[in-house]
Amino acid sequence: MHTFPIQLRFNDVDIMGHVNNVMYGHYFDMARLDFLIQKFGKTIDLRNGRFILIMVHTQYDFLFPSFLEERLYVTTSLSRIGHKSIQFEQNIVDDKGIVRVTGTSIMSTYDRETGKSFELNEEWRRILEQP
Repeated sequence: MHTFPIQLRFNDVDIMGHVNNVMYGHYFDMARLDFLIQKFGKTIDLRNGRFILIMVHTQYDFLFPSFLEERLYVTTSLSRIGHKSIQFEQNIVDDKGIVRVTGTSIMSTYDRETGKSFELNEEWRRILEQP
């Protein structure tokens, strides 16, 4: 499981003093990108290459509010590696281990030249399956 610390900022908080729900999507995105960079390193160009991964689905459940003074982390793991997509399970947790938000997301392969998805190749699959 990959753990990513969140740097809470003053503008992440709404008038009620809670972290605004929109911000959790940003936290999940940053952690997912860090997870992929650590997995792939420089093996592939995740943003500018011909063969990339794109987000096709996100889902969040908000369990408890978070506040500016708290220490939060995103935990990320892969729950499924499909033929053309990968599914992530992510949680926002505090330093006491309390889960504040859960999230599921799916990224699909995408070929920029053809505009279509493609089968995960063996190299990508091998990298993703490593603990």
